[in-house]
Amino acid sequence: MDSYKEKKCEERKLDVEEGKYELISVEGTSYFITQEEVKESNLLIAFFNKKAPYIEKSTKSVKLPINDSFMNKIVTYLTILSSQDESIRDLLIVDLTEDEIYKILEISSYMGM
Repeated sequence: MDSYKEKKCEERKLDVEEGKYELISVEGTSYFITQEEVKESNLLIAFFNKKAPYIEKSTKSVKLPINDSFMNKIVTYLTILSSQDESIRDLLIVDLTEDEIYKILEISSYMGM
């Protein structure tokens, strides 16, 4: 039986083929995300798969003004976290709260991102 990640990977491939998701690239890493989700300012969560990380719409969205620069900082921060701790790659990162988003931005500014 396929693992959860393999099923998720296949689901995303079908979603892209059907036009539900768009494949984009951030710093050489592929992410599946709908541009509408970013435009609608839905808070996102990241699922790091060893084959390809996925950013998925959170079921408990917090409305925030998320622009491309903002999203890239979040993606970069989560990518750094996953590279430092391999266990994070296989976990569903919890829904980010507004405070956590601002903490990410604060940390990322200290890191020069």
